[in-house]
Amino acid sequence: MQEEEQEVKEGGVTFGEIVRVVLKKIWYVLGASALCTIIAVLLVHFVINPGAVTYATTFTVQYPNRETLQYPDGTEFNYQDFISEEFLLAAKQSDEKFADLDVEGMIAKDAFSVGIASLEKVQDGEKLEDTGTYTISVKGGKFESKQLASQYLRAVGEQIILRVNESVAKFDNGVNLTAYENARTFSEKIDRLVAQKDYLLSRYDNFITAYGENYEVTLAQTGRTIRSYRSEVELAMDSLTEQVLRSDLANNGYRGPTEGEDLVRITIQELKEERSENRRIIAALQSRLDDLYTIYKADSSSSSTLVPQFEAFHTQIATLTTRNEQINTELIIRYASIGQDYRYDAVTDTEELSELTEERGDQAAFEKRLKEQYDLLAELTETYHSVAVKLYATESQVRFTTMQAVTESAGVSVALVAVATFVVVFLLGSVVVYAVDCSKRNKAASQPPQDTEGPEA
Repeated sequence: MQEEEQEVKEGGVTFGEIVRVVLKKIWYVLGASALCTIIAVLLVHFVINPGAVTYATTFTVQYPNRETLQYPDGTEFNYQDFISEEFLLAAKQSDEKFADLDVEGMIAKDAFSVGIASLEKVQDGEKLEDTGTYTISVKGGKFESKQLASQYLRAVGEQIILRVNESVAKFDNGVNLTAYENARTFSEKIDRLVAQKDYLLSRYDNFITAYGENYEVTLAQTGRTIRSYRSEVELAMDSLTEQVLRSDLANNGYRGPTEGEDLVRITIQELKEERSENRRIIAALQSRLDDLYTIYKADSSSSSTLVPQFEAFHTQIATLTTRNEQINTELIIRYASIGQDYRYDAVTDTEELSELTEERGDQAAFEKRLKEQYDLLAELTETYHSVAVKLYATESQVRFTTMQAVTESAGVSVALVAVATFVVVFLLGSVVVYAVDCSKRNKAASQPPQDTEGPEA
């Protein structure tokens, strides 16, 4: 007892005294600790942690010619499209379950991100190839559950397929046919038909390269191979038909409905000027070639440096000579269309004109044959369009690596917060209870003792 009193005197307070004071008010301390712990847990679980959770999903995109990083209509594909406002809002509108999502708010807060999940090094330079695998992430504060976040991210990923199929359906494969209708001359019309045929063949060749010639596409409940569709195109505007049309046009010089005589003469002048310029360039190249041959004869050891120059000059000369031959043919057609017979001597660079005396061909029959080829290619173009739409719809897909989004949390442990809050509040509560008790005792001790004796007689 004396030791305790001495301890009190020296230290002012003992642990035992604190415990006795706290135990008297233990239920107040425990109640305050429990209440604060509950508040802290609810705050962390429903306010702090949801904002720190990130949902992510990884998927692979596949569609024909995806490796070109273009949509079917030729516009550039950029994986950042996945987090564009267009894609994100379209995903929200794709299902009623997303109607209450504040996608606009998440966009404003830059909650979405996307990245290429895998890259491969290609051989030609330092360019990195996009392999078609991507990861979309979103901060989860606006989602009420992981399931809803997963469903929404899948909807965002699937927007690419909708975009691809839409661009295929809207793409105009008949550009050459449109140019045919606007062409001023029959020669240009024939060129457009040949170009349309070559275009269709090249498109089918791309499909064959990717899926094989026996890949089957069903239209109107009839399945046919890509090779079969391509064979139809090969029969249209074949080389014999093209040759007959061009020969008939060259021999008779049919004039197009919008090709007036003044316009024909302007075209003739332009062709002649181009031919003259080509002849001038050919002469300059030939002169340079003669100089090189002189150098070569004088020093044959320089052949290693001269031979490539020989080849380059010969190639340019051959190209320009071929073009001049085409110009001469065009001039014959143009002059024939205005009733004149044109002859040209390329050696002497002289021309001869005379009136056409031969009976002209049947222009109506020529136009009919030309229109038949146009109608056939227009039909084949529609068929190709249907094949492309069906093939893209079948082969375009998004493959997700998991059914549910991966959760990445940077939040606080709820259990740790609960323990820490309870301990801290309990200790603070104990200090407060003891301080209040000490305050009361000190106040009581400072008051003078009351006189309990009665007044003197």
